[in-house]
Amino acid sequence: MDGRGAQAAHHLASRADSDGRPKAAAARRAQRSLCTNRRTCSACRQHICARSVAQRTGGLVVVKGHVSLVGAGPGDPGLLTRKAIARLRSADLVLYDALIDDRVLKYARRAQKFFVGKRGAHGPREQRGIPNAAAALGCDSESVPAASQENVRRSAIASGGGPPRAQGLSQDAIHALMIRAARRGRRVVRLKGGDPFVFGRGGEEALALQRAGVPYDIVPGVSSAIAAPASAGIPVTHRGVSSAFLVVSGHDETAFASAIDQVQPNQMTIVILMGLAQSAALACALVDRGWSRGTPAAVIVDGTRPQQQVWRGTLDDLAFERVDLDSNGPATIVVGDVVAVGLQLAEQRRSPETLALRSGNRVNARI
Repeated sequence: MDGRGAQAAHHLASRADSDGRPKAAAARRAQRSLCTNRRTCSACRQHICARSVAQRTGGLVVVKGHVSLVGAGPGDPGLLTRKAIARLRSADLVLYDALIDDRVLKYARRAQKFFVGKRGAHGPREQRGIPNAAAALGCDSESVPAASQENVRRSAIASGGGPPRAQGLSQDAIHALMIRAARRGRRVVRLKGGDPFVFGRGGEEALALQRAGVPYDIVPGVSSAIAAPASAGIPVTHRGVSSAFLVVSGHDETAFASAIDQVQPNQMTIVILMGLAQSAALACALVDRGWSRGTPAAVIVDGTRPQQQVWRGTLDDLAFERVDLDSNGPATIVVGDVVAVGLQLAEQRRSPETLALRSGNRVNARI
């Protein structure tokens, strides 16, 4: 319960009759201040319980805040889970990453929203960075690590004194903001693209909350590792073609090499997230380990979104940077024979929503 909620509970208790029952009007006002979705929202149930205790005891009840680590899915708001929507609707504060669609944030109508992602050029145009979020929470210099504050200060200087870009926000700073807000009774949603536990650092944030004694829950999301290929007509597994798939980050070439060293060439589907900038080097790493240069490959950018783009070619095309895409949105790379299966399915379907797909060419898919 935030400061306003605590005051409301105290006010309700103070207006109780001599027999301990609150006046009906006060009870109705307090009831309207709560989330209407009480069955699915544990945070609201906590508030109702606290109000009940306040009514019985006539005292002020302080309730701990709560953090929900929520997966926002691959981009299309229609792929949000019902639980994710419930958490957003009941949130007091939303700390969101890059690439979160504006339409997703609209579910959090009553919450303060702050962008805390690492990609300053992306995401909805909301209040950004440490200074705004810290000020809203009343955080002092001890709440946000000094290194993050210095990075934001330098960013502000580099931008000519304008609003600082958010790339200076460290993971430790995000932990500090969540913990501080929850300790002040706020219902916090930490909103992440895809699933919070698939390259989303959700595990680190959960451990930080656990060590701080802050109650939290996890709301899984639909991962782009599966949703983006599916939106392009590519199954990551297919009977008789591939019975397994490996999801690996392409951000770190060394970690990528270590992961694919454990895989027999051309024996499963490889799904690469965050690897578009290094796609040539990643493709060369696969070829060097015995993968056929003619292995079908695809790149899906802005998967599940209206501006989705799909490129299809081969591993050799990736290695020689023959990818023709004009977007810097989030990309999912798929390597394996299942890419050819998806191409056949798309040609047979001949959907009016999908342009004809040709190997090595970029298409715009309205899916």
